[in-house]
Amino acid sequence: HSSYVFNLAVGGQFASNFAIGGSVGVNTVVNTTESYIAGDSRALAAKDVVLKAQDLSIVGVLTGSVQGSKGAAVGAAVSVNTVVNTAATHITGSEVIAGRDVRLDSDMTSVVVNLAAGGGVAQQFAAGGSIAVNTVVNTTEAYIKGSTVTASNDIALSADNAAVVVGAAGSVQGSKGGAIGAAVTVNTIVDTVSTRVEENSIVNAGGNVSLNSHKTSVLASLAVSGQLAETFTAGASVAVNTMVNKTEAIVTESTIHTIGGDILISAKDTSVIGSLVGSVSGSRGASIGAAVAVNTIVNDIFAYTKESDLGAGRDIRLTADNLTVIGNLVISGAVGKYVAIGGAVAVNTVVNRTEAYISGTTTPMPEISAGNNIAINASDQSVIVAVAGGLSIGVTESGGGSGSIGVSVAVTNTHNTTKAYISGSSVTSNGTIDLDATSSSLIVSVSVAGSLGVVTGGGGVVGAGAGAVSVNIIDNTIESYISGNSQITAQTGSVLLNATDNSDIIAIGGALSLGFAIGGGGGGGLTIGAVSYTHL
Repeated sequence: HSSYVFNLAVGGQFASNFAIGGSVGVNTVVNTTESYIAGDSRALAAKDVVLKAQDLSIVGVLTGSVQGSKGAAVGAAVSVNTVVNTAATHITGSEVIAGRDVRLDSDMTSVVVNLAAGGGVAQQFAAGGSIAVNTVVNTTEAYIKGSTVTASNDIALSADNAAVVVGAAGSVQGSKGGAIGAAVTVNTIVDTVSTRVEENSIVNAGGNVSLNSHKTSVLASLAVSGQLAETFTAGASVAVNTMVNKTEAIVTESTIHTIGGDILISAKDTSVIGSLVGSVSGSRGASIGAAVAVNTIVNDIFAYTKESDLGAGRDIRLTADNLTVIGNLVISGAVGKYVAIGGAVAVNTVVNRTEAYISGTTTPMPEISAGNNIAINASDQSVIVAVAGGLSIGVTESGGGSGSIGVSVAVTNTHNTTKAYISGSSVTSNGTIDLDATSSSLIVSVSVAGSLGVVTGGGGVVGAGAGAVSVNIIDNTIESYISGNSQITAQTGSVLLNATDNSDIIAIGGALSLGFAIGGGGGGGLTIGAVSYTHL
């Protein structure tokens, strides 16, 4: 199934005394694509049995709003994209026999682009904003449920999901009086990618049996606002990005046997977020500007067997792999004659669970056996780069006063769990049994703030203050273990357990404030700088 949806909404209002207007664009896509054998059916093929489900959704929206008035102008541009899709292949409550291969392939791609721009110009007062909202909630799955599946060659279950989301919001306001503007982007991805053999299924293959789940998420956001006025300006840019994904390849309460091949169970997730947020405000009176970016990733990546018997002629491999990358740049600037306040805040939070395991709680224990090696690998890698900068400039003339404050804050938290283990199971290999859990976290945080206060002509007072804060926390759990009365036998090889943690934090924080008078007068500056990190 393919969906192509594009939306354009543009509005403009111009008046002598007062102008108000806006534009709104809304796109909603809800699709279900399935290919299945179910209902106590029986399928026999001399060659292959192939089930495919493919979904492609491309959604774009552009909204723009412009207002102009000799008096006051108020306007907004809002764009909303929502995608809720399901792609599934499954064999449920049936029997399938193939002379060659059995393949279940589910594939989904979603591309969502959102742009909202608003502008206003007025003699006395201008206020406006732009909001871009993207929401993607997709399910991609391939599974065998309560069925018997037999193939002379390979049996392969594959679920592949890719989501690309781009959100951009811009606002520009100008007035001889006051100007207020805001740009906001909100992007959310909540996806599930699953391959499963479950509910007393029996799977027999002459070659390989593979379950492969792969999830890729790329999210890019841009929020920019600019305000220019004679007496007062206030502006803010905000970007909020959230990913909550579940990627799993699992076998529960079932039996899988291969005569001369491998059993391969793999789940992989790649999540990337990039955000650029900027706000600039300028006024001959007072000016306030703020830029905020909040990025959150909460992912589960599982590859496991539970209460199941597995027998492979060669290798058994369970692999859970996660890669998280976040990069954001947040900048705020304010220029005012009397008061200037600029602030930038970047907050990044990563909470991932990456687990590969064999487990059982029943009696007798689940039995896992391989003609060669058994490998259980869980790997998590996180790279986070956050740059926040706040600048304020206050300038006043003789006999006046000027104050400026610049603040930047960068906060990064990672709380990841990585496990590779065997619990309550009987595991036998002719070669090596290898359990490996590896976690790597790199945080690079830069927080810089500056403020400048100037009085010219003498007889004035100026003050300037700046503060920079960088807080970084790594609180990860990495475990590789055997527990629950498990029986482990490596007949000709070794039993290897490895847990590795590689974590690094690079934190840079700086603050500078200057206050001085030209031609006599008074000036003062206060600088507050703080850099702190916690590595647990």
